[in-house]
Amino acid sequence: MKSRNQVWLIILIILSYVFVLYFMYVVESAQEDSNIKSFTDAFWYSLVTLTTVGYGDFYPVTAAGRILSLFFIFGSLGLLGILIGNMTERYNTYKEYKKMGYKGTEFTNHVIILGWDSFAHSITGQLLKAEKKVAIVTNHKDDIDLIYDEYGQDDAFVLFSDPKTPSMLDRLNLEEASMIFVNLENDTDKLITILNLKKAFPHLKFTVILDNSDLKDTFTAAGVSFILSKNEIAAKLVASYIFEPDVANYTSDLLSKADAHSEDYDIQQYMVLENNPFVNKTFGDAFLMLKSQFNVIPIGIAREEAGKREIHKIPDDSFVIKPHDYLIMILNGTSLNKIRDHFGIQEGVQVG
Repeated sequence: MKSRNQVWLIILIILSYVFVLYFMYVVESAQEDSNIKSFTDAFWYSLVTLTTVGYGDFYPVTAAGRILSLFFIFGSLGLLGILIGNMTERYNTYKEYKKMGYKGTEFTNHVIILGWDSFAHSITGQLLKAEKKVAIVTNHKDDIDLIYDEYGQDDAFVLFSDPKTPSMLDRLNLEEASMIFVNLENDTDKLITILNLKKAFPHLKFTVILDNSDLKDTFTAAGVSFILSKNEIAAKLVASYIFEPDVANYTSDLLSKADAHSEDYDIQQYMVLENNPFVNKTFGDAFLMLKSQFNVIPIGIAREEAGKREIHKIPDDSFVIKPHDYLIMILNGTSLNKIRDHFGIQEGVQVG
């Protein structure tokens, strides 16, 4: 109904325009001193008037012609208003479209967080502190401005969508993501979302925190890379604080991200690339070199073995380091840039 009314309105405007144009030609061409002598002259006058150009080469000289010209003068204001309004509406629509993440992101080796809450907020802060770009999915529009106000748009991207709806998630550059943290309300939603995404992107790596630790085997069978339980983690930390508080404090500090050039310590992991000087060297050789040159202590090696990720904690000195292993180390902020330069890569899990 609305579109039909618009069509009739357009037809009425065109007919009115032709009617006024014709009568301007009639009244002006009959006047000897008029410079509008043909229908083409009248059309040209209407065109430059409606577009607000106003060359002044044609103009009405009769009273009737001047009255008729008011149609074009006021029409130019309306046309200009329509054009400006339309451009403004399109620009605002584009800004809103982009703000809600529908234009997508070109982030690579980034972390995707499905679901936004105070817990995701804390995790995002730690990830950005580790110079990891983060793409966030939220179904609350108010979250968008809050996230960008705090983190900016260089390292954070927000998609306004239902985190449980995979059809919108292709805007997150899933193929290039290093990890997806599924932070939904319950374990059932987490499992269904993971299974749906695995169908389209079987190589994706997922991390989940379960409310029910009995579901670990189920999520492992679904292909989840890393599974944690809030209750188990909290229980271990609380128990540690009870009987060995210094160890608990030290452990808590190591789990936090160390700032560059600070004396705070942190546990980090770096992939060993093919050109890394530690390739085919033993863990013992790496230990001595890292400790003496960088004041860094390696404590383990993570390796993909038979499709499963294995962590070798403080392996024997003879353990040989291979390409694509991850060397796990304790280091402080002052060693951070040196280690990055030495390994030629950022810390953390890498795509592929």
